[in-house]
Amino acid sequence: MIAPPPAGGHDKLRIVTVPAGSTWLRIVHRRYPSALFFGKGAEARWNDPIGDYGVLYLADALETAFAETFGHDVPQRRPPAADKFIDTHELEERDLFRIVCSRPLRIGLLHGAGLAALNLDVGLLASMDYRGPQDWSRWIYEASEAVDGIRYPSRLLPDGENTALFERCCGALAEHRLGSVLQWQHPESGKDIFDVLDEQGWGLL
Repeated sequence: MIAPPPAGGHDKLRIVTVPAGSTWLRIVHRRYPSALFFGKGAEARWNDPIGDYGVLYLADALETAFAETFGHDVPQRRPPAADKFIDTHELEERDLFRIVCSRPLRIGLLHGAGLAALNLDVGLLASMDYRGPQDWSRWIYEASEAVDGIRYPSRLLPDGENTALFERCCGALAEHRLGSVLQWQHPESGKDIFDVLDEQGWGLL
């Protein structure tokens, strides 16, 4: 069971400031005109339980964004080590966006020492009951330092890093459409979606 947040104690929250110009990635279905969607429903981990503010979910790399988009419920619906496949059409329908911040953002840390400082563990990050994490999201949002979001490791790709940004920083974000997930290639490493599929054990139909 996830312990509820205290009434105070915000001085224990570890905060990092990410500089202006920092970037993240997000995979979005082509039917949506923008990647800058701040969700308010109960179906996402760090959404506000009251619904006062929206939350935008971003990833540090293509492989993390892919795992979060297409692998979200795989552990619940597929047996361990079972084959899994994705249709080429599903990838063709998705575009990759780069999100850039125009001002420094203050991000609460919920990984590594940031969890230890709050006397929490990875259960907060892995629980499929989102009520506990959503309460902690509200607690972080209410910190006096006006925190802009949460940084945490991916449940599905633990060496990857996600950031959940609160709607209060929406004016500091810009989006750049990079094109189809199926065609995009990292400009430096050359990694593409086919490398990601192979690494994460997906077959392509």
